[in-house]
Amino acid sequence: MVSRFSNTKSLSFDGVNDVAAWASGTTLTNLIGAGDFTISFWAKRSDWVVSNAAQVALLTNAITTSPYAIVALGVTAGTGASDADLRGGIRMNVVGNGNTYLDDVTPNLDTISGVSDNTWIHVAYVSTEGANSRSGQFYINGAAVTTTANTASDDVDFSGLDAGLAGLSETKIFGNWYTFQQQKLDEIAFFNTAHSASTISDIYNGGTPRDETSTAGLVGYWRMEDNGNDSSSNNNRLTVTGATFTTDTP
Repeated sequence: MVSRFSNTKSLSFDGVNDVAAWASGTTLTNLIGAGDFTISFWAKRSDWVVSNAAQVALLTNAITTSPYAIVALGVTAGTGASDADLRGGIRMNVVGNGNTYLDDVTPNLDTISGVSDNTWIHVAYVSTEGANSRSGQFYINGAAVTTTANTASDDVDFSGLDAGLAGLSETKIFGNWYTFQQQKLDEIAFFNTAHSASTISDIYNGGTPRDETSTAGLVGYWRMEDNGNDSSSNNNRLTVTGATFTTDTP
């Protein structure tokens, strides 16, 4: 097992053609789509609010047609977004089978204390299922922020939804890599439980960052320690193409 405070690397993307992709378009939706879940990751960008961009991938963004589906788990909308509520925020959006399963966004990152360009931030998102809908809550650097639900959920179970081969730091539209982002990502963890505010705070404050191997509900965990290995028991490995491992860490 990796030492509790042994985070020494992150994955750096050049914004030209770097990508780290999962083998299946249903990898992420199968991990989290059937019930409550939590997503946790660290990210660093030179520009958190991207000028003139409609939407860019912070974590992953994949879109397909026939049938139409979106799996946008962590995207940022720039100043060019048509919807003013999205500009400068981080969005979680899953659409498919005629349903909108979740569509939540943070406030503009420029308004959140502790967030500035060229700095690492910790992002967590907790989705709690109800009888026929979901509710979502974002946390930035361990603190809950106002979370805006742009569209009410139509259903709760999106396991098996396939929006194409999702990859980090890029947008894949209708099967083709489309836009690439220059940024760094680290310690991406997926849990099949809705973690409490105190657990999110512990994840943020517990190390630099800490090893989450023993945290309850872990179903996917990519530490970026010189490889794309999944440190959970599910072994959903990332194939890294072009991106490099760097000692710039949170």
